[in-house]
Amino acid sequence: MCIRDRGYYIYRANLNEPLKLVGTIKDRFATHYLDDGLNPATTYRYAIKTFGQNGISADGIVVSASTSKGVETVSFAQAIYGLPERVKLIWRPHANLKVGSYIIERRKDEKSSWSKKAEVKGRLSAEYIDNSVKSGEMYQYRIRVKTLDGDISEPSNVLTAQTKELPLGVINLQATIDQPKKIILTWDSPLNEAFSHYQIYTSRGSILPLVPLAKTDKNSYEDLINANGARRYYKVTLVDKANVLETSQLWREVVADVAKKYEDVRLDYMYVDNAAMQLIKDPKQFDVLLTENLFGDILSDEASMICGSIGLLPSASIGGKVGIFEPIHGSAPDIAKQGIANPIATILSAAMMLKYAFGEHQAAKTIEEAVKKALKDGYRTKDIANYEAKEVCTTGDMGSIISNYITDDER
Repeated sequence: MCIRDRGYYIYRANLNEPLKLVGTIKDRFATHYLDDGLNPATTYRYAIKTFGQNGISADGIVVSASTSKGVETVSFAQAIYGLPERVKLIWRPHANLKVGSYIIERRKDEKSSWSKKAEVKGRLSAEYIDNSVKSGEMYQYRIRVKTLDGDISEPSNVLTAQTKELPLGVINLQATIDQPKKIILTWDSPLNEAFSHYQIYTSRGSILPLVPLAKTDKNSYEDLINANGARRYYKVTLVDKANVLETSQLWREVVADVAKKYEDVRLDYMYVDNAAMQLIKDPKQFDVLLTENLFGDILSDEASMICGSIGLLPSASIGGKVGIFEPIHGSAPDIAKQGIANPIATILSAAMMLKYAFGEHQAAKTIEEAVKKALKDGYRTKDIANYEAKEVCTTGDMGSIISNYITDDER
């Protein structure tokens, strides 16, 4: 640097593109420059020139630098459709411990622009309910993941949901005019499988507001009035069950029918949003959770976070001629060949296979006890290193340690 230099010009370009000025440093003693707002997993070229009283320096060396891979968006998300004046979004909680929140974006259709609707705090959060929507209309959503450092992922796949149509109103509403000290209302209504009740409103004058009078599940109502010659105005509204999804009605009917064959098994019902909360609040209250695939996929991942890592839980798909035993997590290609994956879920899946597919209960117990002993002695893989680790192991080391415990038990 020359003493007459006053600062630096920073130039940047993507590969195979011409360099462009992106920053100016007006202090010749500066030694660092932060270039933010870049794309993840991208390589850029940089050059620096000095400027001062004598002009701008000649071209210098060009260096390359790459940004790291950004945080991935949610691996699974679903929009629950058919709700009255609301849309419910559910997603699989992110496995990255640096995730701090989820950004919800919404638009009306493909011609509209996306806008931020909400930011749901907490990595283990798994749902958002949008109650600022209208009945019988279509909406589109997408979800972004935001880390504690402020990094934001690419959006998820677009989720489309339609809100529930308002139920059709009653028809042929009639009121008697010849009954002493009472008025009898009768009406007809269209068939509605989600019917709950009728809400009756009344008023003493045509310009006065209607107020709630009564609820009934019948197509008639007697309004007892302690006077003759009284005049009343009425309105009857059909109310349906707001908390029943059309896709879940068949599920509940089948479960209730099958439950009749197993009188020794106690059956309780719980809405999935409440189940998600109760699973975190008091997981010991549950013995078996029976759900359809959509909700089960989410609740099982939520349960894995309670025990510390998704890499700890095995799973079994049984009931047919062939059983499938595997960890509840996927293949995790992002950490392949790094030696940091937790093998315990795979090992315990093998134990489940021995127990349920082959009836080898003692062999399964030996494997399970070996896993317990390894964890009790403080061996941890990277994903559970924050939980009282005495030694952090690679994938292979953890497998060897558990294998040695199995061998020692057999001796």
